[in-house]
Amino acid sequence: MHNFSKNLIDYLNDYSIILFSVFKKEDILKIIYGSALEDNSSQHDVDICVIVPHYEQFQIKLVSEAVIDLHSKYGFKLDFDVPYENKTLYSFLDVKRALSGQAFYQDNKKFGISPIVMTPNFLGSSKMKDRLLLNILTTNNQLLAGDTELFKRLVGLSWGTIIRVIFSNINNMAISKHEFINYLGGDNISGKRYKGYLGYDLDNVVTRKHLIEAVDFFFAGLVGKKILSINDKEEYTYDKMLVKSLFDVFI
Repeated sequence: MHNFSKNLIDYLNDYSIILFSVFKKEDILKIIYGSALEDNSSQHDVDICVIVPHYEQFQIKLVSEAVIDLHSKYGFKLDFDVPYENKTLYSFLDVKRALSGQAFYQDNKKFGISPIVMTPNFLGSSKMKDRLLLNILTTNNQLLAGDTELFKRLVGLSWGTIIRVIFSNINNMAISKHEFINYLGGDNISGKRYKGYLGYDLDNVVTRKHLIEAVDFFFAGLVGKKILSINDKEEYTYDKMLVKSLFDVFI
């Protein structure tokens, strides 16, 4: 658990009141992530992802406008790079689409990772929404409200997707865990890093520590399920033949 300032606690309480007026309390997964977990001063924005079974378009507008208003009310910095309508609210259908890897192009039956294009069209697209959700669920985060078991399952499934995409993208080359983490951070060919790639800031000590611990955990699980193989050099390869569906990986 993280220590939150009174200002952030008041923000979160107000946000909960708004969410509970729009959705059933038991349906909501509320996840905080990003810089607010390390420093919840007004120098940063407050990144919160809300997952619900279903939403209507008017609810996206209502919730995203409420987030903007609460940032202004409590003096937090606003970040409009990705539109709030595209990063605030997710449905189960959005989650399923993100987990399927549709945000990554497929060429000759392998996943490719295109750089993030900092244009309004791309940042407001479903591909950006999907890639952001995968980052949210695999980066340093904290569940604020909702079903803990569902949250853990979605985290595991998201890691399953990211792992499969990375190994597919590098043609299933044998790599160490350290090399895998470096692949999360950027692409040597395009030179894209961090927000221009998969959104992981490897220069951030907290982020890197989280990724090291998560990769240790999920790689061990996948080796146990014989989805990843490890050689005597402690390099890993991914056996695609053993996975019929991404959704089977962590059941």
